[in-house]
Amino acid sequence: MIDTLIEQMIATAIEQRASDLYVLPVKAGLQIRLRCVTRVVTWQTVTRTVGE
Repeated sequence: MIDTLIEQMIATAIEQRASDLYVLPVKAGLQIRLRCVTRVVTWQTVTRTVGE
């Protein structure tokens, strides 16, 4: 499951020409953000069990 998520994240980052990826802890799990040219956008929020 984590492999698919990482592949999707990288593909989206390339498509949106993101320069940075952030994985931040939140109450419900982890929030993944992409830094695009003009702003940081939330790509997805996942539970902590995704990496297990």
